[in-house]
Amino acid sequence: MQFVDSINYTYSSNLYTIISTLNRLPDLIACDFETASRWTDTEKENMKTFLEENDETTDREEKRQIRQFIESNGLSHPSLNYITHLSVAWSPTDTFIAVLPTDLHRKRVLKWLTTTDRKQIWHNLSFDAKHIMYHTNNFPKNYEDTEVLAKTVLNHVNTQEAKTGLKHLMGYKYGEWAVSTDNFNLDNMYDEDLIKYAGIDACATYALWLEIQEMIKVNSSMPPFKYVDKGE
Repeated sequence: MQFVDSINYTYSSNLYTIISTLNRLPDLIACDFETASRWTDTEKENMKTFLEENDETTDREEKRQIRQFIESNGLSHPSLNYITHLSVAWSPTDTFIAVLPTDLHRKRVLKWLTTTDRKQIWHNLSFDAKHIMYHTNNFPKNYEDTEVLAKTVLNHVNTQEAKTGLKHLMGYKYGEWAVSTDNFNLDNMYDEDLIKYAGIDACATYALWLEIQEMIKVNSSMPPFKYVDKGE
């Protein structure tokens, strides 16, 4: 497949625009979340200062909890972070990114994800679905995981030949699209580079889905293996 120089992306934090856009999507979409700690860098610095100044008067459990808040990031348990973006793609180059600054935004988007009949393609759904399950106690109605599918197709005894990371599998098509982990915080929710990164994640997932489907189609059309006994 051809290298993608750029993607077509739009984004919004207007809740009406988000839901209206989601409701206009086709029946097959690729999805991806971005997440960040519930606490800003400034709040974390204030917590560090508090611990330093109140070390002797703060009990062990409170210290443990505060340190957990300080160390939290987008990969922490859903109770310690927020879903900041939902990106959805309907082609390898077309995507919409919903910026989610409030609990109402997140609640409406999660409800949409668990009620729509559209087929949702996720990469590493075990990460994203834990957020959906934690907040809704539900799963999407119709979904596939390209990471699981890729692992099944590759299934190589050499782990180097069976890597299933999205950037490892699709880097040849989208290039290097990583951003610094420092960008994944509440202060950078509207950062253009982070928003574009989220959009490429969804587009790359969609493209990977198409490639896997084509691979399955080609393999299923091959004639069955016929064993020949050389001793006959």
